[in-house]
Amino acid sequence: MHKKRSSIEVIVSILEACNKGDIKKTRIMFITYLNPRSFYRYIEILKSKGFISLNTDETYELTPKGYDYLNKAKEYLEIKRKLQILKKELDFNSQN
Repeated sequence: MHKKRSSIEVIVSILEACNKGDIKKTRIMFITYLNPRSFYRYIEILKSKGFISLNTDETYELTPKGYDYLNKAKEYLEIKRKLQILKKELDFNSQN
């Protein structure tokens, strides 16, 4: 069973896919493991925030604003991961 991803994790996966260059929606859905309903919900949010843009050839690309958000979100997720590890180490229930 897979752990449910947070919205930030999903957004990071979409932005990383768009960062690889011009990419079509089907490829993004495949790479990010999103169903069409979830994909369109996130894509609309990302377009409205100016993080991605839709080109005339129906491909998506990351904007400079999206690139900045991607870097900050990845940093946040890394800090969160490190804090979870630290919390496990400090958990009294797991200590002998």
